[in-house]
Amino acid sequence: MKIMQVALLCVGAIAGQALAAPVFQLGVDNNMGFQSVANNTSGPNTINVGDLYYGVINAQDISNTSTGTTWNANNVSAHPPIDSFTGYFLTRVTSVMAVPFGSGTSYFAELGVAKSDPNGVFSTADLNAGTMMKLFTDTGTAYTTGGPVATDIAHATDGTFWGSLGFNQSGDHWGVVIMPSGSSASGYTSGGLDYINNNSGLAWNKVLDPTCAASAGCLVDMKFASTFTQSISGSAWQTSINDPATLHPVPLPAAGWLMGSGLLALVRLSRRRKNRLVVA
Repeated sequence: MKIMQVALLCVGAIAGQALAAPVFQLGVDNNMGFQSVANNTSGPNTINVGDLYYGVINAQDISNTSTGTTWNANNVSAHPPIDSFTGYFLTRVTSVMAVPFGSGTSYFAELGVAKSDPNGVFSTADLNAGTMMKLFTDTGTAYTTGGPVATDIAHATDGTFWGSLGFNQSGDHWGVVIMPSGSSASGYTSGGLDYINNNSGLAWNKVLDPTCAASAGCLVDMKFASTFTQSISGSAWQTSINDPATLHPVPLPAAGWLMGSGLLALVRLSRRRKNRLVVA
């Protein structure tokens, strides 16, 4: 009886951890809807080589074609409970190219790894490893974008570290297209990143990113394609970015093996006790 109680407690603990983290459907592509805000260190209406873009990101939901929505963040409410999946990103403009577009000119910018972090979130080791994004789970502090900037960053990064992504493979990239609409901070962005550190409790299959330079696309851990627009004047943040990222989670082999081995050991021990009772 005690063995079964211990087993149930272990299962309950695992389930409790799962409920506090974003829920993915295993074995299929998962689309993560997100909202993000960002600033450019040179200002909202310019883009130059060497500019730093930094911001905070809030995952709002996770869905897939098999089961629909598997997780929704409920931190949009002013009251608990809070279930946040948030993060911080930082990237550096490495090149800018002007492209004729209709009667105007659009701009294509390539983004890369920053050399330093003005907000102090990424360490030197993070940047040397190619980190461009860190994600956290949190059940205590809601995601905010009302400013000050330092407060919003603190709220997005004060949870449990979930994972970091960036450039550590040849196919990794991040590009921005700025449209000639009179607002230089309007356009779209796309890219593909790979895990630098994975603390999610899951393993990840690659997804095909068709927006990289390779004609056949690139296999990456996370691909994303999103639009961005100029934020309201007077806001702490210059730019608003939306939707979606795609990941493909699979069960973590080591964790599955350990759980299976543990349950098998409990069953064997239970059988031994029953056999002893029969002999007695």
